[in-house]
Amino acid sequence: MMSSRERFLEVMGFGSPDRVPYFQEGIRREVLRVWRKQGLSRGIDIERLFPYDPLEELEPDVDPIPMLEKWPASLSALGVLRNRLNPDDKSRLPKDLKTHIRAGKERDYTLFLRVHRGFFLSLGARAWNRFADVMQALIFDTAKARKINVQRQVRARGAGTNAWPMRMARSGAAVGLLSIPLRYMHSPVEVLSLQDVEQTIELLVATLLAIPADADFQRPQP
Repeated sequence: MMSSRERFLEVMGFGSPDRVPYFQEGIRREVLRVWRKQGLSRGIDIERLFPYDPLEELEPDVDPIPMLEKWPASLSALGVLRNRLNPDDKSRLPKDLKTHIRAGKERDYTLFLRVHRGFFLSLGARAWNRFADVMQALIFDTAKARKINVQRQVRARGAGTNAWPMRMARSGAAVGLLSIPLRYMHSPVEVLSLQDVEQTIELLVATLLAIPADADFQRPQP
């Protein structure tokens, strides 16, 4: 029988594992409610019911250090953000990194590198006057109230969606782009978190409901 680490490496090397790796990232509350209605005891250990593969997570700090009080709204301000995203800053490394390094090839668990918490809100650098503040109020405050993880993704140009043309055509339009992190896009083995999908939908609906009836998103004219 393969260990979790051996099984994962076998899959990534296109080999023949003893079974498909199964990593548990949490079972949705509504699923547990249905299972309990179907007879699942409340005191039972869910992890004993399924052959979960053991794993440990490493999570580097990928936020600006120190955190920005105000996100850049111009190309010139991107230099400050760039300086605070120094990849060589050793304080970004996980505190328990040395422990896993010492374990080396002797460990039998899979080591995961977590580089995100929640989905992305893409932000353009050329935001017009107070547009960033509007998005902050509508999306980030709503996410905080609903305890939904969101991280910012600053972009200087198009994002491969219709959001950029909608924003830049003629006098432009107020556009917010929500993105869900995934791997192997447009393939039969596309991987993403169902929780990210559900929370994206929840935040999108809550944001739309939070827009005041008299809100004016017209771009100010010079």
